[in-house]
Amino acid sequence: MGGNHEIDIEKEMEFKERKKDKKKKKSKDITIDPEREMTAEEAAVLKKFEDNDKEIDNMLEGIIDQLDRIKLQAENLSKGIDHQTKLRENLGKKINISWKKLDKKDSDLKKVLNGYRKSNRLKLDICLTIICALLFGMVYSIYRSKGYIPW
Repeated sequence: MGGNHEIDIEKEMEFKERKKDKKKKKSKDITIDPEREMTAEEAAVLKKFEDNDKEIDNMLEGIIDQLDRIKLQAENLSKGIDHQTKLRENLGKKINISWKKLDKKDSDLKKVLNGYRKSNRLKLDICLTIICALLFGMVYSIYRSKGYIPW
């Protein structure tokens, strides 16, 4: 091997031997006589294990109940989100339709204004401007009362 790393073979062999001994100790079969009575200490330990198991079971049941509640809340949130998404899509469609109608009315008013506009008809221009402003105000107030415009 290259470098400054020296391996102490004797220590390595001792380490491997200790490792084998530990494995042998762990692998020895423990034989228990099934007809033997439990000692008081063993019974107490067994009782403690049973009590711990019951406590863990109770905790797990509580966790399961909480998870069921969370699942139900998540499902309700999902339904609410889906409903809000549909409402938002419908609102978007209605707004687009309304803008198209408004654009059409605007172009119609421009046609009327251009058709009747003459340099000597200043009063008519003023009246049409007022009518346009009133129509815009009415559309704005309708949209605002229905909640389409938040401000």
